[in-house]
Amino acid sequence: MNCETNNQLGDDAELYFSVGRRFLIGQGVKKDIKRAKELLTQAAAMGHPLAVQLLTTLAESTSPKKGKGKKLNITILAGSPRKGGNTDLLVEAFVQGIGTNHKVETIRVSDLNIHPCIGCNACFANKGNQCCQKDDMTGLYKKLAKSDLLVIASPVYFYGLSAQIKTVIDRLHNPIRDSFKISQMALIAVGAATLPELFDAILTEYKLCLNFFKLEDRGTLLVRGVKEKGEVSLTDYINQAKQLGASI
Repeated sequence: MNCETNNQLGDDAELYFSVGRRFLIGQGVKKDIKRAKELLTQAAAMGHPLAVQLLTTLAESTSPKKGKGKKLNITILAGSPRKGGNTDLLVEAFVQGIGTNHKVETIRVSDLNIHPCIGCNACFANKGNQCCQKDDMTGLYKKLAKSDLLVIASPVYFYGLSAQIKTVIDRLHNPIRDSFKISQMALIAVGAATLPELFDAILTEYKLCLNFFKLEDRGTLLVRGVKEKGEVSLTDYINQAKQLGASI
C-alpha cells in the first residue's frame, strides 16, 4: 500500500470519527447514538485510536446497570496550593456528602508536576494525541478518560481560578479530550472578598465549557468572605458542600 493510499485512509478515518462524535454529543446536528456508533465503528475499523476508545467508553456508559442509578466515576480537581485550606475542607465535606453512592477520587493538582501548555499543537499530529511534554498530565489524561463527572474546586485569585487549575485546563487543548466520557460537571469556588461580582469571570468560563461540551451542570457552591486557613469550617458552607455532594 503506497503513501497516498495510507493518507487517504487516515483522512477518511478522521472524517468518520469527527462526524460520529458530532452525532454523539449533538454538536451542530441532532443527537443520534445509533448513527454515532455506525460512524465511529467505521473509523475504528480504519485504525483511528480515539474511535476505539470512544466506542469502549460509550459501550460502558450505555450498558444496563443494576440498582436505582448508575454509579459514577467522579474526579475532583482540588486546585488550592494551600494544603488543608478552605478549598480542601470544602472538598472533604463534598465527598462526605457523596458517601458510598459513587466512586470518587480527589486529586490535589499542586501535588502534580504539570507544565503549562506551550501551544505547539503537536498533540494534533502525534499518534494517540500524545503531548510532547512528559509530565504528570499523562496520568491525569487517563484518569479523566474514565470519569463521568468532573468537579473543579478552586480558590479565587484575581477573580479567576488558581494557576494550578488553569494549567490543567489549558493542557486540555488536546484532541485526546474527545475520547473522554465526562458528561457532567460541578464547581466549588471560594474567595476572601464579598463583592457581588466576585465569581462572574469564573462562572462565565464554567458556563461556556458546559455549553461547548454539552455537559450537565450538577451544581455550584460559591463561597465568599473566607480568607484565613480553616475559616470555612466555622461557617454553614461546610453543610452546603455536604448537601451538594449528597445531591449527586
